[in-house]
Amino acid sequence: MPVADEIGYHLTANTTGQTFGTSLFVNALPDETAGVSTVIVETASFGPQQTMGGATLPQWEHARVQVITRSTQPLGGSGIANPTAARTRAQKTWECLTKIVNQTVGATSVGSRYYLRVEPLQSPFLLDRDNRGRTLFAANYECWRKVST
Repeated sequence: MPVADEIGYHLTANTTGQTFGTSLFVNALPDETAGVSTVIVETASFGPQQTMGGATLPQWEHARVQVITRSTQPLGGSGIANPTAARTRAQKTWECLTKIVNQTVGATSVGSRYYLRVEPLQSPFLLDRDNRGRTLFAANYECWRKVST
């Protein structure tokens, strides 16, 4: 299973207010969503962890994701949206993912994988405001996970 899906299933199982297809998305965030929305985007990382031995698969891969949380539209249609709820969601997501250490992540219905850890590369930060005045917060994560065989 792709890393973004595994992380997404972990978030839906371990945080409140995030549901696939409604408030949580993978690799694309629709323009029209109700409430605070989050997208998990797969990004580039570095090579897998090789071990001593013959021609075998690497033991660990280093997958990287960026998690972006977007606020609701401003009341009245114009201006800048209140960023508080989006910033709170970004922080709760950071706390949830930072706790992944030596555990299986994903869902039994679609597959899962063993994670050595998910390491945040920074705390959530203000990324941007979109053309509708919605505030975007982001954080990047390095995901050390076992290569599936």
